Amino acid sequence: MDTTNHEINTQIKQIRERLSETIDRIRNVLQNDLSAFPLREGKRCFVASGDGASHLDDDKLRAMKQELKSVATIHADAIMAKLEDETLWLQLDLEIPNPVPKTLLLNVPLMTVLEEIARQTRAVLQAHGFPDDVLNFSYKTPTWFIDHEYMPGLIEQYWGLLTALKTANSDALQQQVDQDTDARKQRWDDT
Repeated sequence: MDTTNHEINTQIKQIRERLSETIDRIRNVLQNDLSAFPLREGKRCFVASGDGASHLDDDKLRAMKQELKSVATIHADAIMAKLEDETLWLQLDLEIPNPVPKTLLLNVPLMTVLEEIARQTRAVLQAHGFPDDVLNFSYKTPTWFIDHEYMPGLIEQYWGLLTALKTANSDALQQQVDQDTDARKQRWDDT
């Protein structure tokens, strides 16, 4: 049975609504994780640096932690504002593998925005003399529960819905092409 324009448009609308809800849930998790990232990564680098951080007395360490908190506040909010841009999320030209990934790495424009938190964190740590060998990190989406949400599952849902939207859009386009072709055939026959 052929799908009508109305059915396809309804399907596209429903997919977009579900995708929007999923993106909102991902953004909520990212809000919490981006705010925690600078201190979490700062601690990891401090512990991993061994003697590389021995030049930091307690006052300098406190000051560095305060700078990392500022990075978290300022840059996490700025990143979240950028993540409101729907075009970052609706990358319909991407080839999405099957099975769908559990990370956002395929979405390069989105990851470029998210990576800003790592760049700013790295800048603070470099300014405090941390060795380069512990500063080779990037932002990765969390693989644990945050506020009862499991990011890998949300990301799989995001990719699945993006794939469904691509398919539905393609179906709608093909249906329009078929209708236009049929109309030209009918016009030919009627003339």
